[in-house]
Amino acid sequence: MSSNQTLFVGIAGGTGSGKTTLVQKIIEHFTPESVSMICLDSYYKELGHLTAEERSKENFDAPSAVDLVLLHAHLKELYAGRAIDVPIYDFSLHTRAPESERVEVKQVVILEGILALHDPEIREILGFKIFLDVDSDTRFQRRMSRDVRERGRTEESVHWQWNATVQPMYLEYCEPSRSHADLVLSESDDWSEAFREIERLLALKKQQTESSRA
Repeated sequence: MSSNQTLFVGIAGGTGSGKTTLVQKIIEHFTPESVSMICLDSYYKELGHLTAEERSKENFDAPSAVDLVLLHAHLKELYAGRAIDVPIYDFSLHTRAPESERVEVKQVVILEGILALHDPEIREILGFKIFLDVDSDTRFQRRMSRDVRERGRTEESVHWQWNATVQPMYLEYCEPSRSHADLVLSESDDWSEAFREIERLLALKKQQTESSRA
């Protein structure tokens, strides 16, 4: 599938804002056969050269924690119609797993992450940009629940990380990227607006492709 048939969608928002839920709803609406998803968290830099204690104190909410060079290269590969091998990140160890995940080009390719709309080069590839705006108290409670349940963290470490890096980096890098969004959604909004806009943009791409062939 060529880039003129694929819509690249960026979904950003703070931790716990519902990005994964929105991705799941989009996949359900358009079917798994039509949607590929890339999580920006998969592109955290390899930290195997650091001690476990040093890794746990890294700032994972700043752009410097993400391998943006590799992410941009992978998005360009998908844009060119070629499949990619996405890294698998082990959040309990803060290292990349030896295996990777194959991601194919489909009708919709979603990039999801707190910094999905931060980098200008990546924004150029995205045909539709969404920002989820959710209050900090709600996001903190969700972060606490997820990290303790799924990532083996203690409540104390979650509190420390939230105050030291998560919320400050949200205010410095994530929240300002809201200005680049084509659509800003809160939890009280009708998220089906995102589906309708994706459908409109896909129809426009199809129309443009057919016109170029005529």
